[in-house]
Amino acid sequence: MAHIARLIAVYHFVRRFLPLVIEMQKKGMGLRAIARALNAQGYTSRQGKTWTDQTVRQLLKRRRNILAAEVINQPRYIGWNRRW
Repeated sequence: MAHIARLIAVYHFVRRFLPLVIEMQKKGMGLRAIARALNAQGYTSRQGKTWTDQTVRQLLKRRRNILAAEVINQPRYIGWNRRW
């Protein structure tokens, strides 16, 4: 049950920040620049740490799973480590 709760928490976190990150990417910003911008705005990662290029990369990797979850409208069935 704790695993499902963690997946739902990750889903909500990614849903919150994904539009911001995608908008920054559209402006031509790289992963490091996006991480710096998020840190400058006072945002922290899900673990409460500062953003790095790798945390931004991981967030973008989860985009496909988020879209799949929204299609079936059931985020509890997301398998983050599975290939779709």
